[in-house]
Amino acid sequence: MLKRILARPGSALAIVTGAALAGLFALPWVRVVGLGVEVDTATGIQLAKGEVSIRLVTLSGEAVESKPWFWLGAAIPAFLLVAGAVGAARAVRRRSAGAALVLLALVGAGATLTALGVKYGNPALFDTRPTTVLWFCLGLYGLTVLAGLLEIAVSIAAGERSSPSRRTKRRKTS
Repeated sequence: MLKRILARPGSALAIVTGAALAGLFALPWVRVVGLGVEVDTATGIQLAKGEVSIRLVTLSGEAVESKPWFWLGAAIPAFLLVAGAVGAARAVRRRSAGAALVLLALVGAGATLTALGVKYGNPALFDTRPTTVLWFCLGLYGLTVLAGLLEIAVSIAAGERSSPSRRTKRRKTS
């Protein structure tokens, strides 16, 4: 089984990055700094739910708006795990698996990049800054794009067709 998975390194890497990204969703993505002092952090889960406790230190008591698009931060790693497993099991062609990995990683990176623009509280008092975890997530998505491109390149180099030939289709129907 391990030999079969390692025969598709891009898909195997997607399984690893998907698992890592799922775990990183629970770690702080942004930190809120007020007057040079860190007053709060927000995980991917908190950003998605709008459960950042910074409202406790704002004088206005304003509620933090939920950011539902951050749920992509949890969904995309799950899809990467599935796409990596399907690709490693050779249930789809290598080129298709590679394209799926690239697409999923780009969507995940886009959702993660939106965390850079999140602002909480009064901008005159608080500054929202990305944490190292957020940058690490972006790096893993970049690595996953490379893994998908590797699958596509190996498929092209091996001369694999992007769709079954007519001859293969006839054999299956006979």
